[in-house]
Amino acid sequence: MSSDSYRADVEAPVSLAALTRSPEPGEAPRGSLADVERPVRTAPVGTASAEPGVAAEDPGRFEVPQVVHEPRRPAVACPAGWDSLMRPARPKGLRGLAYRATGGLVARESRRDRELRGLLARARRPVRGHYRIAVISIKGGVGKTTTTAVLGSKLADLRGDRVVAVDANPHRGTLADRVGRTCQATVRDVVRCAERITRYPDIQALTSLAVSRLEVLASETDPVVASAFDDVDYVTVAQVLERFYTVCLTDCGTGLTEPVVAGVLGMADALIVPAMASLDAANLAHATLDWLDAQGYQALVRSAVVVICGARGRGRSIDLDQFEDTLRHRVRDVVRVPYDQHLHSGAVTDLGELRPATDEAYLRLAATVADAFPDGVG
Repeated sequence: MSSDSYRADVEAPVSLAALTRSPEPGEAPRGSLADVERPVRTAPVGTASAEPGVAAEDPGRFEVPQVVHEPRRPAVACPAGWDSLMRPARPKGLRGLAYRATGGLVARESRRDRELRGLLARARRPVRGHYRIAVISIKGGVGKTTTTAVLGSKLADLRGDRVVAVDANPHRGTLADRVGRTCQATVRDVVRCAERITRYPDIQALTSLAVSRLEVLASETDPVVASAFDDVDYVTVAQVLERFYTVCLTDCGTGLTEPVVAGVLGMADALIVPAMASLDAANLAHATLDWLDAQGYQALVRSAVVVICGARGRGRSIDLDQFEDTLRHRVRDVVRVPYDQHLHSGAVTDLGELRPATDEAYLRLAATVADAFPDGVG
């Protein structure tokens, strides 16, 4: 995508009113794919009826896809986040003496302020082209969806470009639910309509928008249809998204042998491997890296970032320092995320509800991930 077309997309944001206004008689809704034909799903044998509004007796008929939207929450125009936390308060000690002696004109920045400002600058590193991040593990229940939702939200909140997350779990993923689902469309709708998606409003109409500005493309909710989402379908979706977004995170399913995983790994620029802070989860993290090595993804393993989720200070059952040491010689970096009840509850992710230590950990993870972005200059 040329710089001119990208600039045009950025400078002409979609009007939410245009997407939600009532159409005139005989007019298709604006900002949707109402003119796209899709095959009718007929009811399986033995069921009472087909989908509402679909003529089951005419399986060859086509009709307009009915994408149901809930009202989108407004995007945050100017994310506050860590910037607001770093506004200099009245300093103490020698800094306070200099502050008072100069009437507030001199207030040296503390070491912690400088560190946080540095993390912010790294997380906002420009990226050239489109960057794909796969969040993957050999087993479920280790924090893949949570990591995808919070990291994606953090990147979208801090950066000025577009960030999207894809739920590639073929077994009823919950990524869209974790950010507050506002759209009932799924990856399957993108596959069906791929050739008709030519403008940003076309794809935006198929995603859920979080308060952080993260957009999420949900997985198929029908388990029969979801099982058909494979590597070819993922490539189709990924090629559509790369035209409109700068960063794309993909929440993989629990089975590494699922066909869709081959498509995800074949297009990934970077990997994130979540692991819980427990002995069995530590073994699973190494098993995931071993499997990736065996499948020929050694370069992705070396550049991967392992996220230790739910790390506790006292009462932990594993030596986290030793756990990190066993991983650091295999991957690019390891980031610890402390236990947070807000994330543990499985509710809609809200960056404002995170504990400060958790928020800082995800800021550090965002900075670590962005360190590997291709240089946005040139």
